[in-house]
Formats: sequence, structure tokens, C-alpha cells
Amino acid sequence: MDNKSLPKYNSVMKKYSYEIFTVLLTLLILVIFNLYRNMPKPLYKILKVQNTDEFYIDFNNNGKIDNKELVKLYDVSAFRPNKDYTTKYQMISTGLSMPETLAIGLLADEFSQKTFSGKLVQVKFIDTQSNKIPLAKIFLNDKELSQILLNEGFAINGRKENDYKKYLNYIKIDEHKKQLKNEHIFILNTSSNTVHHLDCELAQKLKKAKAIRLTEITQSQNRCNYCFSHNNGIKKQAEKNYNFKSGNLNFYFTDFNKRQKPDNSCLSEACQTLLREINNSKNTIDFAIYGIANQPHIINALVAAQKRGVKIRWVTDSDSKGNNIYPDVISAQKLLPNYKTDNHIVPPTMKKNAQYSNSIMHNKFFIFDNKKVWLGSANISHTDLADFNANIIVLANSPTIANIYSQEFEQMYNEKFHYLKKPISNKENIKIDNENTLSIYFSPVDKIIETKIIPEINSAKNYIYISSFIITHYGIKDALISAKKRGVEIKIITDATSASGKYSIHNELRNNNISVKVENKAGKMHAKSLVIDDRIIFIGSLNLTKSAENKNDENVLLIKNTKAAKIFKQHFLYLWNSIPEKWLHANPHAEGFDSYGSCSDGIDNDFDGLIDKDDSGCKFLKK
Repeated sequence: MDNKSLPKYNSVMKKYSYEIFTVLLTLLILVIFNLYRNMPKPLYKILKVQNTDEFYIDFNNNGKIDNKELVKLYDVSAFRPNKDYTTKYQMISTGLSMPETLAIGLLADEFSQKTFSGKLVQVKFIDTQSNKIPLAKIFLNDKELSQILLNEGFAINGRKENDYKKYLNYIKIDEHKKQLKNEHIFILNTSSNTVHHLDCELAQKLKKAKAIRLTEITQSQNRCNYCFSHNNGIKKQAEKNYNFKSGNLNFYFTDFNKRQKPDNSCLSEACQTLLREINNSKNTIDFAIYGIANQPHIINALVAAQKRGVKIRWVTDSDSKGNNIYPDVISAQKLLPNYKTDNHIVPPTMKKNAQYSNSIMHNKFFIFDNKKVWLGSANISHTDLADFNANIIVLANSPTIANIYSQEFEQMYNEKFHYLKKPISNKENIKIDNENTLSIYFSPVDKIIETKIIPEINSAKNYIYISSFIITHYGIKDALISAKKRGVEIKIITDATSASGKYSIHNELRNNNISVKVENKAGKMHAKSLVIDDRIIFIGSLNLTKSAENKNDENVLLIKNTKAAKIFKQHFLYLWNSIPEKWLHANPHAEGFDSYGSCSDGIDNDFDGLIDKDDSGCKFLKK
């Protein structure tokens, strides 16, 4: 190489040596990284399970619990009280009451103790600065502890609240809820040292409480007088969950024995199911609802669905001035503007027509993505969707049934209400699965009582059990009297407020040896249901009145299902036995000392404009 080429050579070497160095350094880093990655991770022993998601871990391997060895799992929220007793998010997302949340929290603590105590785990710290207890991901045999808890239904995701459905094992949570009946778990008020049953109304409101086992109750602890003595036999029966699934139908009963006051927390299974279907909807929600009152979780879920692109349409009732007797219908119309009422745009000829103007849109049903229908006797209210009023609801997972309800909805949304509607064809004897055969009827076009219900009463051989808010239909009266004369057992439960009305025929039925009990609860008998001979069930929005049959917009589902009919019979008899024999012959005052809890529920039970102690029936309380 001559001297002239040397500078050029040095320049080239200098340039490439830098690049070669960079490549070699990168390779070295990769080798070191792979070696590090493949190195066995250190294992630490869990010395103590503090609770479901907090652990003392032996980082210094001395076999003792030392300072700074307590670690909390990242990304999960365990079922246990915080400064607000328990998080509202936990209850709303799981459908558990506060006592149930605490009780399952106790089961979760016991699960963690049994599953994780003494185990060797890997630890990856996520946050050691912003929390008093460091957050970490902990792995047992390459399985993350948080995921184990989520899979077992013993925790919910703690950081993805807007997408919690993906991180909840509803099946497991429901199993735990059912398991509570056999676990002998109680709620201890840590302020007063008083023990309550899980279903005690007073336990729902405690601020400082914890779940304890029967074996932990001591002689020095007080027993709640209400839940350990009041109506104890009925309380025990009420612990049974009558909600059930049969084929593609889910059945839900709200129970007026469980609550003495309305509740808007949407914790009943009926409300939780509706909330879940709204949250899971993808494309459309069409619904027909008579009333909306103080049920914010449902309205908020509908608004959220609307924001994420779900098309929401609805119909409701109104008078000629656009008013509805339920207080929150108007505010819902502002939030969900795609609505129609039966007086939305009334032609002049209709305004003068008494049959039209005196009719109401009384339906209560939701259609989800043209696949499922939620229907029954419940309005979207803090009385109907809590275990305060007695109602019956069905969730039908059937595109065929959804299509029929959609045809009815479309007529009303296109301003064809009441007798302006046309009959829908091909809606009888539909076999949706191996267990259920359904027929669907709509008022007023189908004349449901005369053409469907009365013929079934006339065919009854063994028993007819009726839960009805009101009975005024004389055709029903005559059919029931005839059935009684031919030896059919008949039992009827009706509502106290309705029984005080001059048109109720329940006393005439009593005079013909038919057993009729008038409920004496704070909540109403609001269901509209018949079960006949372990054979068929009628469920829907239809009261047993001429107006419901001939004027109103109503829907009724006739179900042929022996298994379901037997459970309906059991539930009816449970409600029947919860009402004292006294009210088989007399009529309790809907608001007064006759009806337990009605003078402290904050509701105008008898619709006289006076509530609780201001009502004449409750005046004795002032004395």
C-alpha cells in the first residue's frame, strides 16, 4: 500500500470499526439479556396470608415476618370492606348485596389461606412508591395469583372498571352466592358488637362490619332482635332462591318479604340481569316501559350504551299533556330522545275517542339485539326492581320470540297504539327448546282474558294459583267459581291497595268459598301471573281487568313447561304462607299497622297523598 492510499484506508477503517463495535455491543447485550432471562428467578416463601390479596413474603429468607415484607396484588380488588364499608363498584358489577360481598370476602380469605400459604412464588414489583403497601405481580408455578383469584370468582379487576365484564367470573360468583346458604356465615356490627343474618335489612346499612363464622360468635355478642326473632319461619324460607333457568328461559322473582323499603342500588338478580344485558348489547335496544322511577343504574347504562353506538328506541305512556305518573319518565326522554308515547302525535279524532284517550301503554319489555327479550310485571323503579314489590320477570334467549316482540314494538314506535294495532300472526305454540313451548299475546287485539286465560281456567283439573295486583274482570270471576264447584283448588294473592277499591271482586270470590289472601307487606303484590295444574304459566304486564284486556297495550307470555310450573307453585305457596291467615278473611290497610313496614318505607302506599306517619293509618305511631 502506497502512502497516498493510507489516509483513505484509515478513514474507511475508522468508519467501519465504529459500526462493527456497535454491532458487537448489540450482540453482547442480547446475549446478556437472554442469559438473564433464562436464569432461574428467585423464589420466595409466602409466610402469611394477610387476607385475599395481601401477603407477607420472606424476601430475606430468614423464616420470619419482618418490616417491608407485606405485598399487595396488582390489578385486583378483593371483596372486603373499606372506609365506605364496601365499594359500590363491587356491588353493582357483581350483583351482590353488602352482606353477601363481605361473606364472599370471608370465603375468599379462606381460599387464599388454603391455596397460597407456605407456597414458593416469584415476585415482580409494579409500584413501591405511591402506596403504603407495595404492589406486585406474584406468580405460583407461572400462574399469576391475581388471575387465579379472578378465575375462581374471589376478586374483581381493580383497574379496568369500565371493562369489568371481561374480568368477572359471574358463574363462580353466583356459585359462591348460593353456597352462602350452607356456610353459616353472619355479619357482625363491629360498632355495637351485634350479630345479624346475611339477609337482615339492618345489616344492609352498617358502616363498620365484618363477616364471621357461626363458630366465632361469642356469648358476649348481641343478637339482632329483628332477624333472630321476627317472622323467623318466613325468613328461613326467604333464604331459598327461587330464581331458576329452564332451557332458554331465565326466571326471576322479586320478593316483598326481603325488604321493607324501596332500594335503587339494582342489587336484585332481576335488576342485575337487565343491567347486564344492557351492558352487553352490541347494536340495538328497543323497549316499552310504563314507568321509570329512581333507578339510576339502568338509565346510566342505557345512556352509556347510546354513547358507544347502540341504537336505542323506546315507547312509554303519557296523558294528552305528555305527562306520566312516574317521576323520571320525562328526564329519561331528554337523555334518550328516540321515544314515542301513546299520545305523542294524536290525531284530533283520537283525542275525542274515550276508548283511546283512557287507554295506557302498560307494557314492560326490552328487546336486545333482536335476540333476547326481558319481560314481566316490573317497571324500571326502585320499588319493582328491588325485593320490595313482588314481581315476576323472564329473560327469553330466543330470536324467534324477539322477532315477535319487535313486530309489536314497531307498531307502537310508528304511532299505532291500543286498538290501532294489528294482530301479529304465527306466535302460538312455539317450541324454543326441549323444555319450553311458548305463545305470545298482546292487548287489546288478542282479547287475552276471554280467549286465552278463561279457557285455560275452564280446563283446570287440580289447582289454579293466581298472583295479581288487581282482579276486577267478571268473566274471570265466573270461570273461577265454576272451577271451584268442580273441585279445583284455587288460591289467589292480591294487593292491599287494589283490594280497597270498589271494583275489586275478591270479596265476591271469598263469598263463593275461593281462598283469597290480601298481602299485608310494605311492598305490593305487583305480579300478574297464573300457574295451573303443574302444566302452564301466564306471565306478563296484564292485570285481570277489562281495561287491560280491551284498551291497554299489554303483553302476556303463556309457557308450557312442567318443571317451571312446579317451581312457580312452590314460590306462590311460599308467598301465600308468608301472609297471616287473618288476611284470608279481612282486608289490611295498605298504609297502617296492618301492613308491616308500611309506616316507615317512605312510600304513599294507598295513594292518598300522605306518607308514613302523616297517613291516618299510621297515626298510632305518634302516640
